[in-house]
Amino acid sequence: MRRLTLALAIGLLTTSCVGGSSAEPEIQDYFNRVEAAADRYNQRLDEAETVSEAGLDQTADDATFDAALVAALKQLYADGVVITTDFVNDLDAIEPPSQAVDKHTEAVTIGRQLVEALEELDLSGINQLEALQTAVGESRAAELIVDFDRTCIVLESLAVENNASVELNCGG
Repeated sequence: MRRLTLALAIGLLTTSCVGGSSAEPEIQDYFNRVEAAADRYNQRLDEAETVSEAGLDQTADDATFDAALVAALKQLYADGVVITTDFVNDLDAIEPPSQAVDKHTEAVTIGRQLVEALEELDLSGINQLEALQTAVGESRAAELIVDFDRTCIVLESLAVENNASVELNCGG
């Protein structure tokens, strides 16, 4: 009997210390809307990637495959610009609660800078995989992708601080 009482006491103590409280409805609603926008963004990127990969002939010779891969990646990049623009517009349309205004504004601002950098990157004259990788990897957009991912992590941290439930899949 003492063990059962002790186990129940520890269980109650643990539950009260772990948090158990939930987020205010306003902040939870905000994160629900951000998560829905992120889910649409990730789904659309996955679909674009699937379409891009579907067109590749794995049995083609190396030169033909590389040319097709460069074309597919350039199309995926173009699709990604549109999808990212839509995502940033979706974020911008969400009205954040007071405790999220600064972090939300930063995410939208960096998102807009990212879209601008993605749009500026001209890949039209690139026909080789290595040149494409270099152009994208050394671009201003590559740096801003890291910054945009950081704002995502900051928003997830804000959710935790406010006992809100959110899964944004940052950086993935």
